[in-house]
Amino acid sequence: MRILSRLISIAALLVISIPTYAEVFSIPAPNQGFFDNKEATQTFYKGNANSKAVMIFLPGGPGSFGLKPDFVGPRKYGMFEEIANGTNSGAKLDYVFMDSPYVLSPMNSKNLSIRSTKDHMDRIRSVVDFYKSKTGKPIWLLGHSNGTYSLAQFINQTPDYDKLIAGAIFSSGRNEREITIDPINLPILVLHHAEDTCPSTQFGPAQLFYESVKSRNRSRTEFVAITGGTNDGEACFAPASHHMYGGSYSQFTNAVQQFIFK
Repeated sequence: MRILSRLISIAALLVISIPTYAEVFSIPAPNQGFFDNKEATQTFYKGNANSKAVMIFLPGGPGSFGLKPDFVGPRKYGMFEEIANGTNSGAKLDYVFMDSPYVLSPMNSKNLSIRSTKDHMDRIRSVVDFYKSKTGKPIWLLGHSNGTYSLAQFINQTPDYDKLIAGAIFSSGRNEREITIDPINLPILVLHHAEDTCPSTQFGPAQLFYESVKSRNRSRTEFVAITGGTNDGEACFAPASHHMYGGSYSQFTNAVQQFIFK
């Protein structure tokens, strides 16, 4: 219970931070069968003037943070502050946070199978389709921590992935994530802090993942090692940890934007 409360607090600080001018969009559940979860997928959207692309964030931890249609702020965005508010120099991005109506996986859980289910994959696709139609802009998916497993599975299970999204970013990824299709045809960026001490998201497996993807990818593949910053608190949860790029937000933002707009 203590860990869940801590995760929810982290989510409030890092990802579902919603100022009063932000919008929450409820996207209908894609599956309406008898046994399907029929709750809508809640998403938070923050547009930026003159933005040229949309970044949809697939969160780590449990993937479910209780985002509600009437949720209001203001709060902080943590490592997404410069992206969400468009304050970083250069091209700007629209920012989307995708919540799940049900828990996907606790951090450090070895069982990530729910993040590969048809319903979860269909929900990601429905969010991509919604914002593609709403904005008319290229869509990029960014998975962080446990969210990288969802992202890899979406690519594995979606035959037309390269027509739906413009690229994928794997940030502080789970050791278990794997893209199994061959060949791959998608711009892919792998981001990882060189001193990430979370046991579920080690630097070595991130390098191996990058090498595996690069060897089969017809499109560009890049690896960026984040350095410096802070590493205070729990290795996998704390906002000031290397896993969350504590003190290294600008490196994170620059790497994301430079890759997208290269």
